[in-house]
Amino acid sequence: MQRDKKLNNLGKILATLLGRHPDSQGLLPDEQGWISIKGLLQALSESPDLRGIREGDLKDICMNINDAPLEIQDEKIRAKVRSFASEACPAEKLPKILHTCVRSRAWPHVSEKGLNAAPGNPLLLSNDPQLALRMGKRKDPRPAALQVQAFRAATSGISFMRHGEHLFSAETIPTDFIQGPPVIKEEKKKKPASEKTHKPQETKLTPGSFVLRSEEEKAAIRQSKNKKDSWKNNKKRLRRQGEGFKP
Repeated sequence: MQRDKKLNNLGKILATLLGRHPDSQGLLPDEQGWISIKGLLQALSESPDLRGIREGDLKDICMNINDAPLEIQDEKIRAKVRSFASEACPAEKLPKILHTCVRSRAWPHVSEKGLNAAPGNPLLLSNDPQLALRMGKRKDPRPAALQVQAFRAATSGISFMRHGEHLFSAETIPTDFIQGPPVIKEEKKKKPASEKTHKPQETKLTPGSFVLRSEEEKAAIRQSKNKKDSWKNNKKRLRRQGEGFKP
């Protein structure tokens, strides 16, 4: 009973969020009002009061609550009653600055080529810098926060669409209207040149020249010579003994 009461209250909260102002959470439904469950759970995890919600809770609301205000289909969710206009309308009153975020690794490219919407994935901006940062962190833990001079861009012919109170979209934004953090380009590391082993050059002696040797080298030469002389003497001694022996 207690579980059903909690699910009923949660269903009302989510129905209000999805049906009236999903833009306040940085969510943009499609034309039929559907939002991906994964995207919704990401947004809810940013709220201290709603971060404990799981996909199973959403399914329980739709399956176990009478006249459930939500419905699920193909990993998507929507409110049954919707007042939020999913279709975008031209933005008539633009703020001077709009905010968006990109992956930190993509910022050097964006600083040269500008912002461009991918097919089926609108380029979203917000008039709230904190909301834009929340949206950016859903893709990159440390996104690059950008400021877009929206009013100047609009007067130059760039079209902006409005989605509710907090979200805007555009197809493309040139670099002239984008400001962001300093660009740090990663330098390609050069492979260290393989160290060539240099063989010691042999000293060529010319007639009349000589080599200076250290005391250690001289001692080693004497020791080697003594061993050779001792071996020769032993060989001669054994030969003489053999000649003197007659059976």
